[in-house]
Amino acid sequence: MQQHTWQFFRAGGVDQVSIRTGEDIAHIGELDQTLWVALACPTRGIQFDCATLDLIDHDKDGRIRAPELVEACQWAAAQVSDPDVLTSGSDALKLGSLRTDTEEGAALHAEAERILRWAGRAGEDGLTLDEVHRRLAALNAMPFNGDGLINPDTLQDEPQLVELVRRIMKLYGSSEGVDGAQGMGRAALDAFFGDVRAIEQWHELALDHACVLKQRAQAVSAAQALNAVQEKIEDFFARTRLAAFDATALVPLSPSVAGYAALGQDLLSSRSDSIAALPLAPIAAGGELPLVIGLNPAWSEAMQAFRQHVVQPLLGTETQSLSLTQWQALKAQLAPCQAWLGAYPDSALGEMTPAEAQALLEGGAEARLQQLIARDEEEKLHNQHAVQLEKLLRFQRDLLKLLNNFVNFADFYRREGAAFQAGTLYLDGRSCELTVDVADATAHAKLAGLAKVYLAYCECRRKGAKRTIVAAFTAGDVDFLMVGRNGLFYDREGKDWDATITRIIENPTSIGQAFAAPYKKFLRMIEEQVAKRAAAQEAGVTSAWRRRPSRWCTTPPRRRRWRPGCARPMWAPSRPSASRWAA
Repeated sequence: MQQHTWQFFRAGGVDQVSIRTGEDIAHIGELDQTLWVALACPTRGIQFDCATLDLIDHDKDGRIRAPELVEACQWAAAQVSDPDVLTSGSDALKLGSLRTDTEEGAALHAEAERILRWAGRAGEDGLTLDEVHRRLAALNAMPFNGDGLINPDTLQDEPQLVELVRRIMKLYGSSEGVDGAQGMGRAALDAFFGDVRAIEQWHELALDHACVLKQRAQAVSAAQALNAVQEKIEDFFARTRLAAFDATALVPLSPSVAGYAALGQDLLSSRSDSIAALPLAPIAAGGELPLVIGLNPAWSEAMQAFRQHVVQPLLGTETQSLSLTQWQALKAQLAPCQAWLGAYPDSALGEMTPAEAQALLEGGAEARLQQLIARDEEEKLHNQHAVQLEKLLRFQRDLLKLLNNFVNFADFYRREGAAFQAGTLYLDGRSCELTVDVADATAHAKLAGLAKVYLAYCECRRKGAKRTIVAAFTAGDVDFLMVGRNGLFYDREGKDWDATITRIIENPTSIGQAFAAPYKKFLRMIEEQVAKRAAAQEAGVTSAWRRRPSRWCTTPPRRRRWRPGCARPMWAPSRPSASRWAA
């Protein structure tokens, strides 16, 4: 296989590869990456279409690396018959430039024709990026937009399904569609009706268990009532049997007077936990469990349900108490009912009657919803092809420009405005075009200082918004560049920002600056030392003058006099006359 021949140009003191033709783009993966100026770039913070960068960033980590850019170039070159169309910089694609000898190319060609028919331009050869955007926007606004989701807001012509879809979304979750709205997917639909079928089967198995109560509702009520009090009844009979075994255990097994006295100190109700913890009924050796009178008030309602749904159907309505033998017989009779009740499907649906489950399964709602999802999924392939067309159009417009700001810095050296340049900084009577947005000035300065360039980090403010840039000063005097110096920054959109220097990395901007720098530092050191010494002497004189006692004797105007012992004012004559200083 013949290798591609590259051409180079000299810029920035290094030889850089020239990328001009479609073949250069198609073979970019063959270029030794040691010849690339950059091997990664962010998807945000540079002057480039973020949507295009996001299409290249496959792993969505916010950075484009060399393999991702190579893959994008190779994919774009594989979709067109002549890779030179990728150098046009146009967002209009001629259908004749698409390959039709590959499955993917043929699908893109068919979708392009479909979009042109939708736009009313059937038979024409040119498709624009704007037309693809409009088609995707229209597709996303349709009830069937290819995302495989059902939005209840689009089912206005079938109101009987709206509430069901909302119920499924609430219980089983929803997904965000391509239009940003929440919808129900096939997985949630299958999970809902799967649980409904499981509940219906559970109801049908009610009579398969050897439960003494044959009616389904009766068996459910009996099992539920028994489950509610079973542990408490077991506790009662265990205490009576232990008291029958040893009479000395009767008193410890029964509530004590001290315990009741402690209860009396609290605000009581029949549902208090402290009362519910007491035995179900008074303990007697080998005694029976009363079912009407003498029950713990905290358990009266549960015991009433137990008597109504378990004792009376099995032992008769006249039964007022329950012996240990009767209790064990009841448990054996209702054990199958309890096993069936414990097998109720655990789902988000909770309790559901057999009638409701049967209505959902036989009403045809499931089949209709499956049809709607299938119809929506039919548009999914068209949607994917439209997205691929958008991707190809963006690559045709932007790939060459991106390569000239990534693999080489051709745009920068041609002074056409590189993608990484943030704008122009006006400060100290000069303009700086080499400005870059910086997210973390401290981290950036650690490596930026190795460039041996005079760098000024500036905080820019505009209408409450802030951004940090770093500007490179490559010529002129830098004596008046200092932290706190203000300037004006214009971004690439022409918006003006107030800029203030917050940090400086000092490096000479010319040979003359480098030669004079040591002498300037020496003179600056002498000036600082002289200033410090003068300031110290001034502070000492001022402090001594403030500590000297005042000898002035002040009097109201026209009555000032000078007395011996008072310091003579400077305006006083050396020999004051008596008439002048008389009172």
